[in-house]
Amino acid sequence: MNPIDLNYAFRNKIGLLNDRSYFYFLCFTTLVYNIGSIFNSTGLTTLSFFALSLLCVVSTINQLTYTLYFFTPMYLYLVIGTFPLYNVIILLLLLKRLLDSDFHLNVLFSFLLISVISIEVIHLIASGTVPTFNTIKLFLIIFLIGLHLFETPSGYSNALGIRFLGAGTFLYAVTFLWLNQNIVVTDSFRFGGLGELDPNTYGLYNLLAIALIAQNLLIKRNRKFSYFSGLMIIGVVLIAGALTLSKTYFLTSIGITVVFLIATLNNKKQFFVSMTILSLGGFLLSRSAYVVTTIEKILYRFEIGRRAGDITTGRTFIYNNYMEYLHDHIQTVIFGEGMYSYMNNFEIRPHNTIIELIMSWGIVGGIVFICLFIAGASKYRMRFEEPESIKLLSFIPLMLLLIYSQSLTLLYQEATYVYIVISVMAILGNSEVAESQELQMNKAADSPVILRNQYR
Repeated sequence: MNPIDLNYAFRNKIGLLNDRSYFYFLCFTTLVYNIGSIFNSTGLTTLSFFALSLLCVVSTINQLTYTLYFFTPMYLYLVIGTFPLYNVIILLLLLKRLLDSDFHLNVLFSFLLISVISIEVIHLIASGTVPTFNTIKLFLIIFLIGLHLFETPSGYSNALGIRFLGAGTFLYAVTFLWLNQNIVVTDSFRFGGLGELDPNTYGLYNLLAIALIAQNLLIKRNRKFSYFSGLMIIGVVLIAGALTLSKTYFLTSIGITVVFLIATLNNKKQFFVSMTILSLGGFLLSRSAYVVTTIEKILYRFEIGRRAGDITTGRTFIYNNYMEYLHDHIQTVIFGEGMYSYMNNFEIRPHNTIIELIMSWGIVGGIVFICLFIAGASKYRMRFEEPESIKLLSFIPLMLLLIYSQSLTLLYQEATYVYIVISVMAILGNSEVAESQELQMNKAADSPVILRNQYR
């Protein structure tokens, strides 16, 4: 056997990892991190032990990407010692993709990603600093998510991915509501979920999950996901998000509800069921003093903004400071100053993703960064033998993300990229059909390629 054949055999054997061997690999990895946490005097808490057990069970799913979706809504809360569980999932998923026998890097993807990384490296050299772990982790997940678009795993179903994201969001919301059932929120004490997540960002992630589930139900891309269970998840997640007391969340929730109701007009049964559930749910919630008090506090925040002459609650002042800085630093506008650089010049984040992008990589880097996802979406679309017709309803999650990004700093949060990709895929459709056709072609040709790894 020549070296080339030996290399192929090694990669093919590694690529065919079964559930049991991968389960052991996961247990070994978590054991190593927990030993490290003990030396850090943090030990293994009951919560982290539960999280580890849950991850071990979920990780036996063929597509570990679904595991990533499941834990995305709670990525800041699940911590093993001092190392977030979400980081373990990212590293494991990357390792599994890299060892896959079918793995190869798309030239365009490699060029765009290396370009963005090069811009960041130049900024690090110019400032005389070293890359932080957060920066490295950020590029790792951009690499992983980019691969998911350019080289979609065989048999991947975006509809199933949305189900896992919805299940994770629902579980987190139920836990969140149960643990805080006796706590009364105030304008000075707002929830951002159970972790340290910003309340407005938590509200966005909840609304994105709601929009993805709703469009999945209405377009009927997943018949196994019942209409009733979908609406139940939407209701619980919606209430959990309301505890953020976010004005944007309140207005956007109303807007999304109206849009989806309009979308059901062509289906009388869906419209009747939706109106019945909304009416009944609204009546029951109106009888709850806790819900009524929460809504009153949200409306009170609108009143505070109106009295202060700034409905954005200080964001206008932040924007003006950043715009003045960019006006005086044209070089920053063009090339940026590096990721997280804005914290060196300001005491507060820009609260605007476009400003964050310009401050980080400038117009040049921003264009390259955006092209990375546009090119990935095009490559994903090309995998369809018979492309699905794109429905306007499918654009709602991505539009929601773009609208919210005008009041939030999202690029530095790893979970954002997962929501970007799953929202883009929701527009383009499901890759599972194209993949199954490809497998049938391989079987017809009686090619050894049929043995390729199904566990990406």
